Amino acid sequence: MGQKRVKIAIMVATASEDIEVIVPTDLWRRSGMIVELISIEKKNTVVLQSGTKISCNSTIDKTNLSQYTAIYMPGGEGHLKYLDIKANPKLRKNLEKDFLNNKDKYIIAMCATPSVLIEWDLIKNRKFTCYPGFGDKLKKNYVDKPFHVDGTLITGRSPGSTFEFSLKVVETLISEEARKKLEKQIIYGKAK
Repeated sequence: MGQKRVKIAIMVATASEDIEVIVPTDLWRRSGMIVELISIEKKNTVVLQSGTKISCNSTIDKTNLSQYTAIYMPGGEGHLKYLDIKANPKLRKNLEKDFLNNKDKYIIAMCATPSVLIEWDLIKNRKFTCYPGFGDKLKKNYVDKPFHVDGTLITGRSPGSTFEFSLKVVETLISEEARKKLEKQIIYGKAK
């Protein structure tokens, strides 16, 4: 039996955290996932927080988000752009309608971005992690870990936990075997 096909949309904004876009994109593609970068702005080219210029596959206004297995929202200063509902109503609407209560669809958020999900009232009954201080509105649900999985919600803490977080996404969406294979391929873990 073949590996299940997982398709992830990485929602990219100007000033998204470079590491949180580039590392997951690379690791998830290595694991066999279909990964597409989707600009939440009206342009395909986006400059990330530390100045890395990337070209996205498409823009949110031209993308059917319901086709994806998972929507991933990286952090960084760009997380504030997700909150601009007037400029970007589609993302929140799709997360609520197609992802929130669907056992086959995942919402993935990193660093400061879980605070957006809190603001949108999408994770009130779930445990999560995020960059320290950004989860204060839902402090009782915060866990201080590099990553946390609560059903179909996967959250990561910070740029420093991007590898662990990305590998956990591979394990959760594909399999533990796929994660171990990827770890071996990139020589992740203890040096021998």
